[in-house]
Amino acid sequence: TFALERLFELSGYVLMLEKPDEDTPPADARRSLIARPLWQRAAVILAGPLANLVLGVVLYAAAQFVGIREVVPALSQPPAASMLAVAGVRSGDRVVATTEDGLDGESAPHWSNVLSFYDFAEGMAISLMDQKPLSVQLRRPGESSPYTVTLPLDTLGKNELDLEALDRIGLPAPYMPAVIQAVTPGGPAARAGVQAGDLVERVDDDVIVDAQALTRRIRASGADGVARVLQWHVLRAGQPVTLAVTPLVLTEDGRHFGRANVNVGGAYPTELVHLGPIDSVVYGAQQTWRRSVLSLRMFGRMLTGKASVKNLNGPISIAHAAGVAAGRGLADFLVLLAQVSVGIGVLNLLPIPVLDGGRLLYYLFEGATGRPVSTPWQTWLRYGGVFAILLLMSLALSNDLARLLGR
Repeated sequence: TFALERLFELSGYVLMLEKPDEDTPPADARRSLIARPLWQRAAVILAGPLANLVLGVVLYAAAQFVGIREVVPALSQPPAASMLAVAGVRSGDRVVATTEDGLDGESAPHWSNVLSFYDFAEGMAISLMDQKPLSVQLRRPGESSPYTVTLPLDTLGKNELDLEALDRIGLPAPYMPAVIQAVTPGGPAARAGVQAGDLVERVDDDVIVDAQALTRRIRASGADGVARVLQWHVLRAGQPVTLAVTPLVLTEDGRHFGRANVNVGGAYPTELVHLGPIDSVVYGAQQTWRRSVLSLRMFGRMLTGKASVKNLNGPISIAHAAGVAAGRGLADFLVLLAQVSVGIGVLNLLPIPVLDGGRLLYYLFEGATGRPVSTPWQTWLRYGGVFAILLLMSLALSNDLARLLGR
């Protein structure tokens, strides 16, 4: 068994020879890490995190080359007075590309292609962090040429994409047709004769363009606390049908809203996104860079109290996500592995003692002063680094348990 393990590396742990002791053979002592030039030591330490980032590029590229099902980046009807509504965006408009670069003609904008609704939301989150406007190219259904709008995200007074920011931007959910997926027995819709599969085209005189518009119309019907009859004009098996639905009026946090007890829209529309080998590698590099920058900014924001530590995920969340991704297919699982690999690479680059970033910080001090960090200081810094890592692990695990119990 020992010979087999040596041949195939089935298990084991390799400890790098950093500093020789009295038992170290002279030949090995000359090859120890501390005996190498400073730049070589830094390169050895940097190799680990870089390998994680390179693996992220490879995995992202492999997922796109295999082909992955993505939520179509088509937008639902934005609420009135929201940024998207003011910009003239309509239901079904598809996001093509985004850029933070100015469109004033002084320099050519660098457009990033948007392959999924998640890409669009992530780009918006980065623009909020940067406190910059976001220019968006969209294509209207039935039209070949895109049009461009600019969202003044820097005027929101926020730098995190939370629910309030989403509402003010007008981005509640991707586009879904207003098809009834399920009807709760005994509820208002069921009593009115609404059936699964009905496509709602109008409510009273209001045209219903998508699932979000129908949901908002139902909720608004009880805003004044009075239940009223709504005339639903639906398409059932190709035939028009009119139904009288009286939503319930409920109250939450002092606000009234209507509820018809139906499930509208169902699953978001998806499409298979497949890129060629070169485009896949380019996309993998872009995603790795974007994910790395976003992770570093998020760590910085959590450190300064500008973002909640609830954003940290631990092993339970990762295991759950791995199970979900594996059930969806190879490409989704590769994307999850890429995200984990990039996350590990970024984490190891943090300037925390006991991590690779902490070691690089020692070497930076040595390069600037000409002398290494003293042993007593290294000992105390190591204790602080262990405490910081344990604190991060505890927060991540507590977040996992909170999510698990909450679910």
